[in-house]
Amino acid sequence: MTSHDNDLYSAIAAQVSQYADVDVADDVIETMLTALTTGLVDAVPAARFATITLIEDGTVVSIASTDPIAARIDELQAKHDIGPCLMSAWKQERVMIDDYTAETRWQLFTDDVIAQTPVRSSVSFQLYREGASMGALNIHADHPHAFDDTAITTGATFATQAASALHADTRQTQFNQALASRDVIGQAKGMLMQEYNIDANAAFEMLRKISQDSNTKLANLAERVVASAKRPT
Repeated sequence: MTSHDNDLYSAIAAQVSQYADVDVADDVIETMLTALTTGLVDAVPAARFATITLIEDGTVVSIASTDPIAARIDELQAKHDIGPCLMSAWKQERVMIDDYTAETRWQLFTDDVIAQTPVRSSVSFQLYREGASMGALNIHADHPHAFDDTAITTGATFATQAASALHADTRQTQFNQALASRDVIGQAKGMLMQEYNIDANAAFEMLRKISQDSNTKLANLAERVVASAKRPT
């Protein structure tokens, strides 16, 4: 990390620690988690995308994604019910994929990642596991063998702070909000598929590009697409 990165991270960590045992507004938690994932991408030179994966009773959602690509990785894991983020959340502290093109685990999932995203390596850190509720922090890169020991140490430190922010009183709310956003994004994709006669991947890519170009959160953009289709003509 640079000196600036250290100062930024320290400020975020101090803020998160203040709220570890108290109830705070949902938008404050969302802001802190987004600051953590964004800060992690800034602090790890090889990282391009980051997200937090939450699982409740087998349902997978993403929060605080730095880019729709990170959320797409979670969608593909939910589709196949396998993948590194799920394994990290379920079974162990850290799971790494050095090279998606050479990965032999989770073949259907990795094939989809290669075909639909630029991601070629990733690391996932377990945040918590309590019964059927679990979470992981994930960073992704667009080239193989991207994450060295320094990157892993940095990621583990950020994961500790993310776990503190996701204390028990806020996890369910964050999950429900993300689930609602996922449903709206699905509606928007369906509308684009019908309107432009394109498949789901092309509809997602259209939403992703507009989201990036307009600096608008994907969920907010999807809400606008759905709302515009419901307006009376």
